Amino acid sequence: MWAYTSDDHTAIREVEDGHWMEFRAQGVSRAGYLALLDQLRIVSESEFDASLPDDYVTEGERTGAADLIIADIQAVSGAGFPAGTALQVADGDAKDRYQFGAEVVGQYTCAWLEAYENAETHGQRGRAQEALAVLSTSHDWPILHEMDKTGGYSEVLWQIADEAQAGQLQEWYREGLGCQ
Repeated sequence: MWAYTSDDHTAIREVEDGHWMEFRAQGVSRAGYLALLDQLRIVSESEFDASLPDDYVTEGERTGAADLIIADIQAVSGAGFPAGTALQVADGDAKDRYQFGAEVVGQYTCAWLEAYENAETHGQRGRAQEALAVLSTSHDWPILHEMDKTGGYSEVLWQIADEAQAGQLQEWYREGLGCQ
């Protein structure tokens, strides 16, 4: 254990089963930090999942929760993922609903934006128009309205979709949406 400052402490546990853990706390005295360490314990994955707030999507819930989000989007857009692309959420950590929603809707939006760019590059006007039609429904996607209450991801996505509609797709969209 060591202190970065008088109210910022860290400790690293010895390696066990090839894993190490670091526990850092800021804003507490040394005594408060030691009291915190006394309260920590290793728990099973199910105990950890049970301790998460209700709005978290656990590792085991990821696929089902993503399927529901995509089904809601498809009900509005009339389209699944573009040909040759698919949702990839099976591997990942527990996340709150906002972060998980950004992961899922980001994949969907990125796939359609990439389909649009590819179609434009190869002179496939019909496919480009299909992608724009899907993206034009983004203002009505339920997950984005849910997320808009607590953060700015929806606004960024809507801006990017609107700019694509206007023929002004910005190069920064991948970074803005977290595209892979």
